[in-house]
Amino acid sequence: MDGYVYSKTAPPAAVRALLTKPPARLDYIMQESASDIEFSRFTVPCEGWQPWETGRAFGREAEVRWQRLENGEFQLLVLSELPQPALENWPRPRVREAEAGGKIFLWGRERSFLTGATQPTAPPEWVQASIPRPLRYPLNDRKEFAYFEVVHYRQGGMIMLTRFCGLGGKNGEEVAR
Repeated sequence: MDGYVYSKTAPPAAVRALLTKPPARLDYIMQESASDIEFSRFTVPCEGWQPWETGRAFGREAEVRWQRLENGEFQLLVLSELPQPALENWPRPRVREAEAGGKIFLWGRERSFLTGATQPTAPPEWVQASIPRPLRYPLNDRKEFAYFEVVHYRQGGMIMLTRFCGLGGKNGEEVAR
């Protein structure tokens, strides 16, 4: 299948505009700065919302990425396996070979699996010894391990980009299979 890669440089307001009217349904948003990371379910940005240094919002059909440049503008990237007519004023997309079905496991194990709690009362959080605070992933199920569902974009057989398209979880016995 084809994967379409749209890219352009734009001012900060363009990030908010793109997320306010995304090219496809977005389910999750992850933003990063030098000192923090936020990962949650996607909601349309409200008035006054400002993008963090880097981020991505993604769903089954598309991913929107942004990264602040030294001049204060943002590099925007939209990845999708479907052409995006709403982005017709962007530079022509690069087309890559896209391969769905991959998984990338995230940091940590869910705390209740480490403590043996059979009736945990706190919201799920994942713990990794090398990270000084618990991680929170927007999963509804309490699973031992969390992962991204991904689509790999290839050129000449090499993976050039990886698009996040979902979030899931598995327990240890499921991972071993």
